[in-house]
Amino acid sequence: MSATGPPPERWSAILDRIDARLQDALDAAAQRADRAPATLTHRGTPTWRAELDRTATRLQIVIDSEARAEVVVREADEMLANAEESLRRVRADLESLRQRLAATSGRAIG
Repeated sequence: MSATGPPPERWSAILDRIDARLQDALDAAAQRADRAPATLTHRGTPTWRAELDRTATRLQIVIDSEARAEVVVREADEMLANAEESLRRVRADLESLRQRLAATSGRAIG
């Protein structure tokens, strides 16, 4: 694989830090909303709490998407590892065949 980013095992830690920062931001927003005067809420407009709830829902969607992405990456890594192992076996079989052919013909092949 190419070295274009952090290894897959580091993604979990990176995403955990992002999740923690987002949760801190949501908590801070909730505290500010709780301290806001009630006169800032107008009839017919969403309340701060409702907006915060919608934001929390969107955040949960992002978190769920991240979890699904981790599963896809893990499955892709497993598939690549299996393919690599298969190729190694084929290469070993070919090398064994080359050596047997060389021994049978009495000369070096390759």
